[in-house]
Amino acid sequence: MDVKSLNCPSCGGTFNAPFGTRSLYCPYCGTMINITYEPSEQKQAEGVRFTDNKTGIPLGTAVIPNGWSTSGTYAETRIDEITPFGTAVSSKSPDGTMAFSSRSGDHWYHFVLNGPLQLGFPRKQWKKYMDPKDYLLELGRQLVNTAITPVSYGPLDTQYNRNRNEEAAKLISRFEENAHIQLPNISCEMRLNNILCESMAMIGHYQQNGTVRTILVGADLFGLEEYDAAVIGVLNRKMTKGLQSLIGIGKKKNSDPAMLGAFGHGWEEGDEVDLVDWGSRRVYFATGPVEKEKEITQYFLTFAQTWKQDPALDQRLEQYHWQVRQQEQSQLQSVANYAIQSQQINAQRQREIFRTLSETSDIIMQGYNNRMASQDRISKNWTEAILGVNSYETTDGRTVQHSVVSDHVYQTNTGDTVGVSGTLPEVPQGWTELQKKD
Repeated sequence: MDVKSLNCPSCGGTFNAPFGTRSLYCPYCGTMINITYEPSEQKQAEGVRFTDNKTGIPLGTAVIPNGWSTSGTYAETRIDEITPFGTAVSSKSPDGTMAFSSRSGDHWYHFVLNGPLQLGFPRKQWKKYMDPKDYLLELGRQLVNTAITPVSYGPLDTQYNRNRNEEAAKLISRFEENAHIQLPNISCEMRLNNILCESMAMIGHYQQNGTVRTILVGADLFGLEEYDAAVIGVLNRKMTKGLQSLIGIGKKKNSDPAMLGAFGHGWEEGDEVDLVDWGSRRVYFATGPVEKEKEITQYFLTFAQTWKQDPALDQRLEQYHWQVRQQEQSQLQSVANYAIQSQQINAQRQREIFRTLSETSDIIMQGYNNRMASQDRISKNWTEAILGVNSYETTDGRTVQHSVVSDHVYQTNTGDTVGVSGTLPEVPQGWTELQKKD
């Protein structure tokens, strides 16, 4: 990793920082220093290029240590209007003891529906809002598949965090746009209750094969609280609420405050919050021996600070969002026109519409479940590759992990598992050979 020589403007101390670092603390006096680069240094500061392993599609650039390997994956996810595709990149040290990675983030809704029909959002997209620290801890647990002891939390300097005001403005603009399309006479400022747009990271420790290792987890977090979930741009749900209003069902109910997480500030202020739209734009991981914690931490921070998604993917994302907005406007207008006409239809026609909506919801949920199953398999294989392990299922249904160097894994008659490199001359009586999990 190339370094840039710096002088602290406060104490005058001289030290080096990895190229691409945007900000750091002076090692002598602790002053926060923002680093700028000359035009001639920009290319060097951008780092290496990550591409998809199979297709070669450019995914982005980041500064990584010299000699480290790179890997990348591009996948068509299309889970919702925010994430039409996903990317994952990783880098590993030559000796395999340290690694860091990054992938597209997560997106969930937690909402209180006013009426009896729960259509539009697949149930797997509903999730109670988690405190950012709990979310980071959960991400880390998923990666290493064991308990983690948090050591410290702090802000994470990423491109997302440096543009947090712009990102927050995008969230608000989209909310107001949908609200005005659905209910043009409302005051959006009064309907939007709270907004979150920041990046933070955690350092923790965990046990692996009897040794203590360091893990770093970061996320570009976003969140939006809304008073009325009807403004969300999902056609089925909007149509459902419109029909409920026409036939007089689904009147406002008193919602349970316990359903909302720490982000549900509307309850604290006496206002009812119907929906929390939350998640992360991107997440970042790093792991290494605890004795190299300072080194892997600097690598992790430099990687997160310098990660930049390929411009072609940014353009594709913007184009996709524009198309979604156009479709929403057209769909919402059609729904509004249909609502006027629906006042004159009979009860039989209403039952036909409800049946059509239910079938559409089933199709949406089935497609989402299929995509999630595929993503779960990709995530499992990716995690095992980083940790250098394979998963096996014991005779009593437990999942255990052993190093990839083990050619055979056995379960003893006491229930313990043993990994063997090569082949045993004779398998002890009562031992059962375990098979790898798909």
